[in-house]
Amino acid sequence: MSGRPSRASYAAIFVVAALAAAAGVWLNTSLQEETESTSVATTAGRTFEAITLIDKPRTLPDFTLTDQDSNSFAPGDFKGQWTLVFSGFTSCGHFCPMTMARIRVIYEQVDKPMRVVFLSVDPGRDTPEVIKNYVTGYNESFTGITGDKSEIDKLTKAIEAPYVVDTSGGKYTVDHASDLFLINPEGQYAGFISQPLDSSLISTELNSIL
Repeated sequence: MSGRPSRASYAAIFVVAALAAAAGVWLNTSLQEETESTSVATTAGRTFEAITLIDKPRTLPDFTLTDQDSNSFAPGDFKGQWTLVFSGFTSCGHFCPMTMARIRVIYEQVDKPMRVVFLSVDPGRDTPEVIKNYVTGYNESFTGITGDKSEIDKLTKAIEAPYVVDTSGGKYTVDHASDLFLINPEGQYAGFISQPLDSSLISTELNSIL
């Protein structure tokens, strides 16, 4: 036999409905917070197809190098805009010229100001004059730097750009990192770009970062 629900039944229904509503709000809030947390984490540690940004940019140590005009170059000279750094040497056979040519294309395709710095790890042969002729041959805006080995080591270790100059046994060989390195506008090591270099893809991703 059916009939109208009692007051107790109404009260029970009300309590269940209230609990369900509260649970729904809690679940929705939890899911929203989880989604926002995941989104922030993904953005903070984002990895592009060509560019890798490290999670925590690193402050560079104090160093004193010399640019192509024989002026002092220190960590503060990186500040103000994004900088693309490539380490090599001017008498490098094929690899360095190929990389510098690609950097020139990337530089020309970037929409916002960006500095390009060529770090010579061969100060025994690469004088400021030699470096100037080398970097300006690719673009007048490029900067070339070098200096004493101890000062070069401070920068290369900070950005994880190992190199070896071997002059033993009458030979002269220079091995160096192939990556490009990114310094952010705060003058911190922020990421790297590995070979092979896809100029179009890299410039597109740089535009989204700059």
